[in-house]
Amino acid sequence: MEKYIIKADGKKEQYDEEKISSSFIKAGASPEITTAATKTINKKVKDNMSTDEIYHRALSHLRVLEPRVALKYSLKRAIMDMGPEGFVFEKYIAKILREYGFITEVGQIINGYCVNHEVDVVAKKESQVCMIECKYHNSRGTKSDIKTALYIHSRFLDIEKAYREKDNNNNTRLEAWLVTNTKCTSDAIKYTGCVNLKILAW
Repeated sequence: MEKYIIKADGKKEQYDEEKISSSFIKAGASPEITTAATKTINKKVKDNMSTDEIYHRALSHLRVLEPRVALKYSLKRAIMDMGPEGFVFEKYIAKILREYGFITEVGQIINGYCVNHEVDVVAKKESQVCMIECKYHNSRGTKSDIKTALYIHSRFLDIEKAYREKDNNNNTRLEAWLVTNTKCTSDAIKYTGCVNLKILAW
């Protein structure tokens, strides 16, 4: 019998156990734990159950089976609990990138060809220079849409034009990033892929 669940945005969708399995695997669960946990959750899911309730059941089960994985599984919720302001999220992203060898600065004013722009995080590593816009949401079901992608790309083009006129070093690889703690709409993903704007999303 098919079961339908209620998403964070209030929409109904058919329950798909593959999504549960995939979430366990992404969190680092072993194949054995993934199979066992998915079977347990499948038995507990009822028609019209919310995704929030399913998440809490899954997390509780993981805490018993594999506490280390449970910590990673709850990362998205933990980020959402950082608070209403996005500045903490910007510092968090900068810290992550430093762990990967980037030199980072937060809240920088960057000269554009037409106007100046405040960039949330500037990350540099060798010839790579990343202009990063952070979009923090503290409500579930919110997505970064095509308007956000267009806004970030237009700002980047202005910055890139000024940068190229000032810097004759053609080896520099200038990149635009959208980093968000939620998902992006399909149009935003399609557009960013077309214009080579990188996305990091949870």
